[in-house]
Amino acid sequence: MGIPQKITKITTNLTYITAILAAFTLAFPREHLNFLYVAWLIAWGIEILFRGKYSFEKPNKNNIQLYLLWIYFGWMLISILWTDNLLRTEDLLLRRIIFFIVPLLTFFGMKKDFQYKKILLAFVLGTFASIITALIYSYIKTVQGTDYFIRFFDHYQVYKHHTYFGLCKIFSIIIILYLKSDITKRLPHVSFYYIGLATTYLFFGALIYLSEARMPLIILVVVTATSSIYFLWGKSLKIIMSINVFAIAIVGTIIVMNHPRMQDFEFSKEKLQEFDPRYDLWRNGYQCIKESNLVFGVGIGDYTDVFSKNHAKPEFQEHFFPAESCHNHFMDVQLELGIIGSIIFLYLLYSCFLGIKDKNKLFFVFNLMLIWVLFFMIENLALKNTTIYMFSFSLLVIYWMKKNQILLNEKLKKKL
Repeated sequence: MGIPQKITKITTNLTYITAILAAFTLAFPREHLNFLYVAWLIAWGIEILFRGKYSFEKPNKNNIQLYLLWIYFGWMLISILWTDNLLRTEDLLLRRIIFFIVPLLTFFGMKKDFQYKKILLAFVLGTFASIITALIYSYIKTVQGTDYFIRFFDHYQVYKHHTYFGLCKIFSIIIILYLKSDITKRLPHVSFYYIGLATTYLFFGALIYLSEARMPLIILVVVTATSSIYFLWGKSLKIIMSINVFAIAIVGTIIVMNHPRMQDFEFSKEKLQEFDPRYDLWRNGYQCIKESNLVFGVGIGDYTDVFSKNHAKPEFQEHFFPAESCHNHFMDVQLELGIIGSIIFLYLLYSCFLGIKDKNKLFFVFNLMLIWVLFFMIENLALKNTTIYMFSFSLLVIYWMKKNQILLNEKLKKKL
């Protein structure tokens, strides 16, 4: 085995490990875990150099989202022309450089034997491993485990971020749904799959609820409804589907509204300010957007300055003070990069569906993007490096799903 082959083997194994750690970093965001992504990208780059075989592709509907990542990153660079805070610009660009590296490495060095389904399974394995790690961590933190169940979530709350923790579990659920046919082939009976799915669903749902996550709980209810529509519509059980979705909506609403962190929820300005500081952040963002350049935005380095200055007004409560973000990615993109940046980003999300003909894959991508869109409504993609990596990782998997379908079609044509 030559040096290029050895490096390829190491990089492939590192890819699976990266997927496992992706679940860890999403469930428990820690900056030092991001070094694994950097190591993976470096190893991938070295492999490309040693392999000497590049696979640069012309833009088409199967890879357009990766080109759009370049365009999105390029527009960030162009916004430097009307940005005053260059120090902040440098910090943000270093954090978002992953938007450029992933498509670059993909076009020049994506292997034909890239096993994206195994990588998805590795992510699910990492999700379960993260739960076991958290249990061990919490047990160690309690005194000989005497009051373990009472103090468990007190320590758990410190160890994890409930929003990212919940997303990790939901991603794993839709992966298990997507890989149904692959999983059932290895089981003695299909009933084992449904029992395992139901158990996992209930277990993850309980963890999300007990972790005091609100938005992930809402996302879980929405994904449950879309999954019900997909599976029952395909079997022409439209009446049962309607009843099922209606029941999910009612039960889901009852569960969400009885959540401990939803007790003071009311649709009034005063109550919303007390209920969630994001309300003030969104109001602040709206005011900044109205006063900014709607077409070009204020620039990558200045939008945090504009936001912080406006947030200092007496009308805003100091929940998140000093605040630098709307905690809404769509609003932040509009303020930072204007309507041009917003259109590029929205088309990036839409482009993920282009070129997918298989219904099962389309359903998976739909749920994947649905989760991200709902997440972007309450968080900024660029607030944490972990989120940028995970979003790029999602786009990479979608790209390879499309690429894999093309390769399968080519093999079938050769056989015929």
